[in-house]
Amino acid sequence: MIYARKILKACGLFADTDVKTICRAAVISRKSGDQRAKKLMRVSEEQALREEFERLKEELIVPPCVAACPAGVDAPRYVRALKAGRFDEAVAVIREKIPFPFVCADACFAPCEDACAYKQFGDSIAIRALKRAAVDRGKDTWKSNKKMAEPTGKSVAIIGAGPAGLTAAYYLVTLGHRVTVYDGFESPGGTMRYGIPNFRLPKDRLEKDIQVILELGVDFKAKTVIGKDLPFRALKEQSHAVFIACGAVGSIRVPVEGAEKENVLWGWDFLKDVSLGKRFDFQGDVLVIGGGNVALDAARTARRLGADTVTIV
Repeated sequence: MIYARKILKACGLFADTDVKTICRAAVISRKSGDQRAKKLMRVSEEQALREEFERLKEELIVPPCVAACPAGVDAPRYVRALKAGRFDEAVAVIREKIPFPFVCADACFAPCEDACAYKQFGDSIAIRALKRAAVDRGKDTWKSNKKMAEPTGKSVAIIGAGPAGLTAAYYLVTLGHRVTVYDGFESPGGTMRYGIPNFRLPKDRLEKDIQVILELGVDFKAKTVIGKDLPFRALKEQSHAVFIACGAVGSIRVPVEGAEKENVLWGWDFLKDVSLGKRFDFQGDVLVIGGGNVALDAARTARRLGADTVTIV
């Protein structure tokens, strides 16, 4: 890795800026041996080095934590920044891939930790907790470095203001397009707002992420159901493109006898109703069928609403 860093320096790059570039340089050092690395260091033409990197793309080593992340967030890089006390830089690294750092810091199921290479020595690195430290202590310095494209004059309509719709809106408005997001609920957020309980994802932290997106110029149309309040054909005619991100909200209903009874509630509907302020007076025992995130959120919510005992099966 000593030669790797020297090669990067010769290219005008730095080891802390891109974990993938570091890995490419490491491949060069490992594959070619010291003499090859020294020869590359003596090459004065930057293009020659870049061509060497391109040739080795197929042999690129991606850290297992980065590969496990659905968004491909460069965890090693922001962990290094945190270690050095550069919280603003850590936030900027996270925001390279996702516009919801607060949400991911609080509610992500952290597949990166399951794949963490450090587990071979014991417990994995607490990557999500470190992400939370970054967003809690980091500032908005990343905004001064964010580049916005010139207006394209094109408009995009997005159906659904959940994580998919708002993420698309964030990147589309960054590319210079006019973006309008339509949603049937009063506030944006989708499942993040109405499906994840406040004790797991506080609404004020969700608002911080959403507000950044809206401040970039995204227009939000609340209580607008496409096909009812606004015909889909009309939406297509007034937009250059339409992105459908209506999500997968809704409960998976099990066709068993008694499922239609009054005291039988369904996961997503129950959590949504609680988020919207509906009151539930639980007495006695509550049985939760299922063991996923929705089931656990429903169980903990029921306990908070007065259930004597909650059993998960």
